[in-house]
Amino acid sequence: MRNLIVISFVILFINNAFAQVGGLSASKLATLNTSTVPKNAIEFEPSFGFFNSHYHWDNSSKLQNNFNDKDSAIVSSSIMFRFSYGLTDNMEVGVSICDNVSMANWGVKYNFIKNNNLQFAFILGVNTPLGNRNIDLQKKSNENSFATGIILTKEINKKLSVDANVQYQQHLFLQKNNHLQDYFINIDVGYYIFDKIQLVSGFNYMISDGNIIKNSLIFNLGFTIEKAKNFILVTQLPYTISGKNTQKSLGFGLALTILIK
Repeated sequence: MRNLIVISFVILFINNAFAQVGGLSASKLATLNTSTVPKNAIEFEPSFGFFNSHYHWDNSSKLQNNFNDKDSAIVSSSIMFRFSYGLTDNMEVGVSICDNVSMANWGVKYNFIKNNNLQFAFILGVNTPLGNRNIDLQKKSNENSFATGIILTKEINKKLSVDANVQYQQHLFLQKNNHLQDYFINIDVGYYIFDKIQLVSGFNYMISDGNIIKNSLIFNLGFTIEKAKNFILVTQLPYTISGKNTQKSLGFGLALTILIK
């Protein structure tokens, strides 16, 4: 099988880039799909994300300025690297690592139902801190967590398809503000408006419990352009449309996925 180079975007949630199951492949914008990396093949994906924020939602979900003056903003950018390996015909394993190698996401995806145009997959992951920090050897890190979820992919026709998943994350040690678990719902819908040009939109919802409840709803809009033989270009603008104790932001992201057989 020839090498396949794909450009796609992996969204980075503000202050939550390593939540959910990581290290796994996706097909549209920010939602994992049920397909797995081909057996004995490797995907390598460097990705870039950028966010700009002038406002945040407070504990009452009311929009507030981040600064007293209007000429200031919070800017966040990040680079991530993903490595995924096709273990079997229906299973892949992988890891995502941030640019300063301070955190790693380890993930497994297993496609267990293939029924015509409807497929389901199970995902499981572990998020672990690495280095670039001062460590108290007498205390356990509160950044260790595991996550799991179910993915659905539905091909409605040759032009229209849907990827959706629900995920649950449990922190192994209690975090600040008694934060212990998170819930995620993600959905992407793609439609080929022209030959090999796909319009994609999606929603990503996150809620975290604890003494301070955090939630956010992000709308994504982008295009995939597949005119070249071995390349797919994806552009995306994630925009936070509602939240609680989270930033209101507009972002941009790209990633380059290289599949080596």
